Amino acid sequence: MKRGIVSKIIQISLCISIVAAMIIAMIFLIRATKQSASEDPQTMSLSYNGQEIPPSAEMYFEAGKPQRFEIKAQDYTVKIIPNPDENFQFSAGEKPYMWSAMGDLSRFFGLQTAAGSFTLTYPEGLNVPKILQSLFPDSEISAPDEPAMPFALIVSDGKAVFEIRFAVWIPAEDFNVNHDHFAF
Repeated sequence: MKRGIVSKIIQISLCISIVAAMIIAMIFLIRATKQSASEDPQTMSLSYNGQEIPPSAEMYFEAGKPQRFEIKAQDYTVKIIPNPDENFQFSAGEKPYMWSAMGDLSRFFGLQTAAGSFTLTYPEGLNVPKILQSLFPDSEISAPDEPAMPFALIVSDGKAVFEIRFAVWIPAEDFNVNHDHFAF
């Protein structure tokens, strides 16, 4: 009978020891994971005119002028797509489409990549209706007013992703105001 009690005490002690060892191992694993993540929080960085850009931002680009970005990343991809936050429905001919379904629009912006930098140019006169007409050249386009931030620049190194929503900035001297159409 003593042998049975001793055997059960040994089994219970062994089980408690194994559970305690597993808990201690999990604590060390969690601490190690948090420490390595804090040592390398971001795999790449992006800057424009010497200013760091956060992973999510909004920007305005002047039409016709090259916009150069500096990037710190080993390998990266960059593309311009419709801003998913500014999605809208339009029609080409009789067929309805969604702006977000238009895919990669990089070809409209003269996107050039190099080691450590990339450049895009928002062509003068480019707007959403002109892009849609180019995508559907044989169709009549019916679309709502152009959204405030119609495009998104997506930069990724496979680990981190930057999404910069953008639109064109038009200098004030390019506006003509007809005072006859204002009511006070």
